[in-house]
Amino acid sequence: PGEQGAQAICEILFGDVCPSGKLPITIPRNIGQLPIFYSMKPSGRGYGYVENDGSPLYPFGYGLSYTSFSAKSEASFSGRTVTVDTHVTNIGEYSGKYVFQIYLECPCGKLGKPRRILTGFQKTDLLLPSQSQDLTLNFYLDDFASFDDSGITGHPNSYLLEPGTYRSAAGADVRSAETIFCFDLPELVVTQVLTEYAAVYPGTAFNRIVNRNGNFSLEQVPVAQKDLIDRALFTAYLVS
Repeated sequence: PGEQGAQAICEILFGDVCPSGKLPITIPRNIGQLPIFYSMKPSGRGYGYVENDGSPLYPFGYGLSYTSFSAKSEASFSGRTVTVDTHVTNIGEYSGKYVFQIYLECPCGKLGKPRRILTGFQKTDLLLPSQSQDLTLNFYLDDFASFDDSGITGHPNSYLLEPGTYRSAAGADVRSAETIFCFDLPELVVTQVLTEYAAVYPGTAFNRIVNRNGNFSLEQVPVAQKDLIDRALFTAYLVS
């Protein structure tokens, strides 16, 4: 933990400081669950173990505190920007800080998406017992668009938002976060169009695992449609 790690641990153990840190990773319950990621769907790893339901020992974003908090959130949607307003109150007996987390659930369409994606977090000031604080978090939906490298949506080499229901969840960690807002995107939205530059050359392609509407399968990676040398020469010509 560094040269000041021992000092920090002692201050927490003796109550001089109220812990407020959160896990940036998922802690597995047993080795059979590895690898394990907070944003991925359950893979079935670990389900064969006795008395194990496959859940992690500690989820992403989990953390302990000497006090307790209540958080009430409201979300609004304007354009493609989501704003989450939260009222946090220290309902415990000790002073402490609270880390508020926002997650996004996207429709799992042709390109597939993680179960939940962390979109932002914010920590309160040191709150005394019964003290409250208002927090506001914003995130832009386009920042969580999917990239279509194969053209399966009809828009190759583009970032896009697939149609369906998007849900915003708020809470203290990825598993306990509760849905606070839902909004529907009626049609596919292309947020950015790019140009192929360094795709896999034909003859060197390999298979990859893909998630199509929640179904996993193998498919060959997209191969280059343009010659990389010609592309580099054309770029050099434009720059000169």
